[in-house]
Amino acid sequence: MALIKQKVLEEGVPYLGLCRGSQMLNVAMGGTLYFDVVAETGTTVKHIDYDNYDGHRHPISVLPNTPLSEWFHEEFSGRENESIELSVNSYHHQGIKKLAPGLEPLCHSLDGLLEGYYDPNFLDPENGRYRVGLQWHPERMMDDYTGCKRVYQDFLKAATMHRRKVTNMSHTVSHEHQHLHYFRNL
Repeated sequence: MALIKQKVLEEGVPYLGLCRGSQMLNVAMGGTLYFDVVAETGTTVKHIDYDNYDGHRHPISVLPNTPLSEWFHEEFSGRENESIELSVNSYHHQGIKKLAPGLEPLCHSLDGLLEGYYDPNFLDPENGRYRVGLQWHPERMMDDYTGCKRVYQDFLKAATMHRRKVTNMSHTVSHEHQHLHYFRNL
């Protein structure tokens, strides 16, 4: 948790939290969890199937006008202002109870459980900013939807741009340090 707070929240390192990683970021930012979704909510939606771990899917409702709806825009064709359903893999018995301040929902399962969120103040891949949490695993669904690739493409773009900024800043600081050293020796 300390690493998330330092690197992601303080230093602005781009973050794509999947499954437990989305839960951890939410808690680090002040949100809460259900420790056992079924026991605490009584849901009938199966969020984990130990007998069909990789193959299990359940529907989620993707909110319109969100980054997730943009990544999965083919699914929204002609329905841009409506929620649409995707069928996602699911491996969790815990879930987000209260979303942390500053985060916005991307999608919910049909029982209302939050399945994805983002930080609208920290989502600009072109400028090295990306903070997204998904309760499911798009990397295991690449053949299901083309939008799964876009989740990663934007994350990689943000990570690359962030790295460039950090590298340029450290190069500038190093260069400035060399100039200070030079002038001190005059």
